[in-house]
Amino acid sequence: MYSSMATVFFHMLLLQCASLVAVTLASSMSMVMLALTPLSFVTTTIRVAATDLTIKRGGKRSRGALMGLSQSVISLARMLSPFLAGIAQEVHIDGPSVIAIVTTTIAAVIMYLRPQDPEKRKKKKN
Repeated sequence: MYSSMATVFFHMLLLQCASLVAVTLASSMSMVMLALTPLSFVTTTIRVAATDLTIKRGGKRSRGALMGLSQSVISLARMLSPFLAGIAQEVHIDGPSVIAIVTTTIAAVIMYLRPQDPEKRKKKKN
């Protein structure tokens, strides 16, 4: 259905943002569960698409170093995110979800302004 993993990544990023907004605005537990369903699908798909994009952009010689660096950054983010979410929740009960929505939206805007698909990047440069 998709010709490019960059397009998959971008669309999943938009769906992730919409799911996070739905979780934040949910008024009942059933609505939260309904909003979390696409979020779990999106998270897995984004991880696969990001790994594929990293491998394709890295080249053959630097693939291992790039994957190691990518995994290190992901591990660091997984370690720091609960800490930052706790601090944000001290400020407001919806703090962690607002931070997630803002960062996801920023990532989507960056991906729109700077496409990761090689064909679209060539068109933007010309």
